[in-house]
Amino acid sequence: MIIAASDKVPLEKCPALVLNADFRPLSYYPLSLWCWQDAVKSVFLEKVSIVSNYKRKIRSPSFEMSLPSVIALKILLNLLNNQILQDLMFF
Repeated sequence: MIIAASDKVPLEKCPALVLNADFRPLSYYPLSLWCWQDAVKSVFLEKVSIVSNYKRKIRSPSFEMSLPSVIALKILLNLLNNQILQDLMFF
């Protein structure tokens, strides 16, 4: 079995860039990044759409998917209200 170099990268080094529904980053400084766990969870809860994936795959005994690298929220956020963003991130 040949293991690609992308499979050796730790998952902690694979964050997802989070975009608003209008495809703008939620913040520029610091850049809006979510850890891979929050990105995958939000995909399963159908709160985001996947824009781009890493070559890396995540697997369970019955499921496999490409790890999202860029995700876009399905609901446009008014970023003046920071509480909405915090509620979305911690579902």
